[in-house]
Amino acid sequence: MSNVKWTVSIIAQFQDGHKQAFEELLNAIKDQTDTSTVNYYIFKYYHEEKLADILTATPDQQGKLQIVQQPRVDANDFHTEGTCLTDFFSSCSLKTDSDRHILITWGHGAGFGFFSEGTLRDNDIPPGMVRHTNLMHSSGIIQMGFDTINENFTRHLNRNNLFLNNFSANAVQESFKVLTVKVLNDLIGKTFGSAGKKIDLFYSMNCYMQMLETGYFLSENVNYLAGSENFQFFFGPDYNKLFKKLHQDTPADPLSMETLSTSIVNDFDLRYKDPVIRRQFIDIYQTPLQAFDTASLSINNLQQYEQVNTKINTIATYFIDHKSKELYNLIRAARLKCRKVSGPTFGIIDMIHFCKSLLPLAAGKQELIDKLNDLINFVTNTKEVVVAKLHPPILCVPTAGDSICPQGFSIFFPNSRRESVADQFIRLFMDTFYLPEREAGVTNRFLDNSTWDEFIDTYYHFPFII
Repeated sequence: MSNVKWTVSIIAQFQDGHKQAFEELLNAIKDQTDTSTVNYYIFKYYHEEKLADILTATPDQQGKLQIVQQPRVDANDFHTEGTCLTDFFSSCSLKTDSDRHILITWGHGAGFGFFSEGTLRDNDIPPGMVRHTNLMHSSGIIQMGFDTINENFTRHLNRNNLFLNNFSANAVQESFKVLTVKVLNDLIGKTFGSAGKKIDLFYSMNCYMQMLETGYFLSENVNYLAGSENFQFFFGPDYNKLFKKLHQDTPADPLSMETLSTSIVNDFDLRYKDPVIRRQFIDIYQTPLQAFDTASLSINNLQQYEQVNTKINTIATYFIDHKSKELYNLIRAARLKCRKVSGPTFGIIDMIHFCKSLLPLAAGKQELIDKLNDLINFVTNTKEVVVAKLHPPILCVPTAGDSICPQGFSIFFPNSRRESVADQFIRLFMDTFYLPEREAGVTNRFLDNSTWDEFIDTYYHFPFII
């Protein structure tokens, strides 16, 4: 009986400093001995040249896999329309009729998008921006005057004091580029979805990508998402062991996603405890030794995210319906125990950590306690949502009263509504997730089904919240 056929598609944002890590990835592919059941395709993107190499793994005369470079392709729209990726998926990833698919993205991340490049600086703020007095910190950017607004989000437009006027997101994108999760999800849908397929496992080797909002968008076209709430290492998972698992998958002994996920997480942990790997990483990236004990990783079942979102909605609805100074003081106290998971100010925190921080403060509010416990238990007490995880205990040790404490996925909940030049990432985040689409007739899937955005809006309109 023949093995199950897999296709591994890798999108790599390549820089010279990552050469050794990239060579390790290629060597792991070439080390595989069964060459008939797993196809490998790599989109190697050079961000300065805006070009990409297409690499494939092809058996030589001795039956060993060799990496073959196809003609270089234009990748000028990599961060915008992404047609170069559509072509890659269509002509490579879907070239053979594989039974199962893995997508690996390899590069920088920004929470709301992949392959981030550049930085946001104070002088990137364009003329005409209204500052300080009439921007709510959590409300992001909006370009006024576009024609069609998603009807379910007009409440924001009715509160014009929340927004920056005469601001173009394109101005910021000149210095900071990112392929948003919405665009990538659409590209996957146009290719894999149109072919009646889903990606079985999406391993996002990009920092900060294990977010509720990100996973919710991808759940249309992806079954499982592997990623981190904080950061990832460029050396990635143990590719050799991961690929061997795929080559050993047979109909008689099928590889379950729970088995594969557990293996990936356990091997990841062992890999970064290896003193040789640690020394290589320190030499190349000048990584502090303690960083190896603070990287988180979880693999989540995105097909459970409708239930997760429903449970979060019940909590958000309670927050809105029971709005009071007493309750919102408790919420604020719990929020202050949750340090943002990212280095830049993305305004994202671990959702379960927030709920657990609120629980002891909610004494006497049994309805709220029940709703918080319902979400906590669903996410943490079974493997229905978080199938496998590596969440180092040190991340839950409070520093100055707060901690990151990743336990499954993060969510957008900025600490303050104050406008800050340094927090332009939050405005980009809002533009990506929480503001309406700008194309006529296109809805925002997350907003259509979420009450969390309404809570954020209500919370930061409360008089004493700053």
